[in-house]
Amino acid sequence: MSPLIQRLQRKITRRGLIISLVSVVFGGIVAITLSLASAEPSVCTWQGATDSGISNFLEKDPPAPIEDTVFFDRNGGEVRLSDYKGTPLIVNFWATWCPPCVAEMPALDRLKGLLADSGIDVLAIDEDRDGAKLATKFYETNNITNLDILVDRQMALVKAAKVSGLPTTLFIDADGNQIAAVVGEAEWDSPDAVEFVKACLLPEN
Repeated sequence: MSPLIQRLQRKITRRGLIISLVSVVFGGIVAITLSLASAEPSVCTWQGATDSGISNFLEKDPPAPIEDTVFFDRNGGEVRLSDYKGTPLIVNFWATWCPPCVAEMPALDRLKGLLADSGIDVLAIDEDRDGAKLATKFYETNNITNLDILVDRQMALVKAAKVSGLPTTLFIDADGNQIAAVVGEAEWDSPDAVEFVKACLLPEN
């Protein structure tokens, strides 16, 4: 083989190697860029809640289930949070003697209606001593039509959930794990709050 042909072969080999290296590096850059683009930060944070007009948002890290304590429907039938497994939940603890609880109940009632097609359910669990009777009267007086009447006799569930004040609202994912809590009143039916609830409890949508 002549020296000229050998030199040409070496040049072609070097060019091929350079092109291969450029392709590998460029491909790696594209892959990293796509990965970073897809790894969007969660909005289910204190800052996300604040931006949505919700105060006192507390993330639970790591998420954990609540003890599966019995509470009751308006007819005295037993209910457990595990009955809702597979359904993301907003669980609000309230009482008729609690002014901020009473103030936010209409908004929670509207929230349940607004989330009806989303797959998220809203539970309002009454902590009154004579819960079913007082809750029924309150619902009728205040035209609460979407929320079910649920009663926590002897505050068993609120204690199991380690809730220290009313109102407190828990965010529970479809696996039954509490992921966050809101302590105090919120404007639950505002557009920003509704979207925040969906972002937290339906993160893949």
